[in-house]
Amino acid sequence: MPNLRWDLALPQGANLELGGVAAEEGWRRMLTAAEEAERLGYDSVWALDRTETLPRREPHPVFDGWTTLAAVSQRTQRVGLGHLGVGAPVRDAAELAKRAACLDVMSGGRMTLALEADGYPPEHEAHGRPVPDPTARRAGLVETVTAVRRLWTEPQVSTDGPHVRLDRAFGFPQPLAARPPVHVFDDDPGAPSSVLASVDPAAIDGVIWHAAPEQVRAGTDELLRRCTETGADPDRIERTVLLECRIFDTVDERDTWLATPYVVIFWSEHPDLYMRRNVAGTVAAARESLQRYVDAGATRFLVWFRDYPELTSVRRLMTEVVPGVTGPRELVAEVA
Repeated sequence: MPNLRWDLALPQGANLELGGVAAEEGWRRMLTAAEEAERLGYDSVWALDRTETLPRREPHPVFDGWTTLAAVSQRTQRVGLGHLGVGAPVRDAAELAKRAACLDVMSGGRMTLALEADGYPPEHEAHGRPVPDPTARRAGLVETVTAVRRLWTEPQVSTDGPHVRLDRAFGFPQPLAARPPVHVFDDDPGAPSSVLASVDPAAIDGVIWHAAPEQVRAGTDELLRRCTETGADPDRIERTVLLECRIFDTVDERDTWLATPYVVIFWSEHPDLYMRRNVAGTVAAARESLQRYVDAGATRFLVWFRDYPELTSVRRLMTEVVPGVTGPRELVAEVA
């Protein structure tokens, strides 16, 4: 079983971490974060398919995910490059396949494509794009996974699904990797509406959850059930937890931070709910929180840091917290 993997979500501005920062300074800080991630031993750096800020739309810098990763690919040598994008019918499947393949070529085969169903509806509406209902978005995500796989391997592709329609589309250049990783974001682990209930496990290489440990366990159980049904190897599919992190020296410092309006009101979450799905605290507390996720089935963590654009927690996670986290657990043994 491979070791746990640690991925860094870049400070591209989508969560207002670059609010008030000049564009050129924000770009410098983001490049620094990518280079520091490679130095510290993070497995990959990630960008989101976002052009506006969250949790509210404000006129502050948000760097495009694809161009960001293309530039980062030329400033790094080892670290992987992940993009979390939006499937059809919001995004065009052929364009997604093209951009991902180009990034794979530019980076020497370091690309991972992840897809979600929802995106950011207020942004899509502001850009004049209709936002379909959740059922249609999940179906479009499944069609996108299939279409992308075909565009990367077939000379030309035609498909006439409800959400992805292609007529002899080309997918060149094709990726350098024989099978570039494709992950899916599951926003409802363990529930009937879970993406895992409809996607073919053989078509994906990973699933991403932003959820509490008990929800990750439910998602892991669902993945195990689906793999048993289809004959797929569950340990081949990476199980990633997307979360926010900030490391503090004392519990009092963390509690003071949690009690500020910026954290509670700004993000519209009660501190208890926030702490169920994220990691904020001392080194020992952060290690304990991450271990609960690993024990629930996580094999990988995609982390965005709440003290961005500073890199203090970026460094402390890898140097002080990660060495004490053990796992992951193997699922094949559970099937047996």
